[in-house]
Amino acid sequence: MPASEWSDSPVFERKVRLTRLGAHFLFVACFAMFGGALRGFNLLLVIAGILVGAVLMQWRWSRAASIRLAIHRIVPSEVFAGNPFTVEYTIGNMDRWLTFSMLRIEDRAAVIGNNPIEAAVIRSNRGPTTVHSQLTIGKLRRMEAVTYRYRFHSLSRGEWSLGPLAVTTTYPLDLMACHVAKQEKETILVYPGLVPLRRDWQKMLTSRRGGSISATQRGGRGEGVFFGLREWRNGDKLRWIHWRTTARMNEPVVCQYDRPRRYDICLLLDAFLGADADDDSNVELAISVVATMIMKLASENSNRVVLAVSGKTIASALSNGAIKNQKHLLQLLAKIQPSDSPRLFDAVEDAAKRGRIKDIVVVSPRTQEAALESMSPSSRERFDRLISHAVLRWINVSDQETRIVEAKHHA
Repeated sequence: MPASEWSDSPVFERKVRLTRLGAHFLFVACFAMFGGALRGFNLLLVIAGILVGAVLMQWRWSRAASIRLAIHRIVPSEVFAGNPFTVEYTIGNMDRWLTFSMLRIEDRAAVIGNNPIEAAVIRSNRGPTTVHSQLTIGKLRRMEAVTYRYRFHSLSRGEWSLGPLAVTTTYPLDLMACHVAKQEKETILVYPGLVPLRRDWQKMLTSRRGGSISATQRGGRGEGVFFGLREWRNGDKLRWIHWRTTARMNEPVVCQYDRPRRYDICLLLDAFLGADADDDSNVELAISVVATMIMKLASENSNRVVLAVSGKTIASALSNGAIKNQKHLLQLLAKIQPSDSPRLFDAVEDAAKRGRIKDIVVVSPRTQEAALESMSPSSRERFDRLISHAVLRWINVSDQETRIVEAKHHA
């Protein structure tokens, strides 16, 4: 947005108000004016005139600042919980004559909830519900626009709103405050934090039970995915020869193929929050584990990942390597709210609409037995029937013996 358009934007609220010092100043000026008029003391009238003149000068300066100051904010497109991020503020002085000094930029990030009480409960153990930022600018010359950066501390997972954004100055006499506020708020979605998984974490995604197929299979067509050329080696097949390059190099050159392991799985998040609702560390760890798996699996075109989340709401989405699909999965994880009664069957049934489910990997803060016992008999029967042709793997993040996260991080 060009700087010349900022000052005319209707989203700005512009105010000029007296400060406490300015109110005291006017009181003394009025006292001197009435005292000099009643008693005939010319010196008091002169003092009153000087004081009123100072207030008028401050009003003129503050009014010009309120009209000609504008501010613009640029937020990052992606933010992960646990990582600090930087917000850029560009402030412009559109006045042709005046230089403004001692400017203060104020902004805040507040968690979004259905109501303030719910938002506070959601974030009770994951950090504050409001984060304030403040920048100070010494001098802003005429027709100048400068950019400043503020580094926010890490925010917890979820939706946050930035704003209202305000710039304030009391320069030069601190008698009046110029306040320019941008009431338009911006929403920033904080993805779950990523955690270090142990080296053999992919082995926990594969299993063979009762002759069922594995969750991994070779990807690519024919020999695999082509990624380069190399010299001839003993044992190479004749059909691998790249004849055009061989003729140019005058020596045999063969195509090299990468045959990555292809995953075709359904990741099911069991966002279960137990009776102790004040401690949600395990369910947040489960969400972070799923987010880390998404980043590692969904980035490969050869993998097909269906994400199903079950908390207060259920949702599912498919990723086949596209970046926008990967972001959509992270958005689902960022918005999910834990529940004391997740509907796992409904989540799996919704995921089945995305295509045939061959293998299901459940990431949960509780054991498989506890989850199945919480289901009603009818739901349990339907759940068993739905997954009868799939391989089910259950990862309990709270289990110390079979944890998937690195021990140092888990501790």
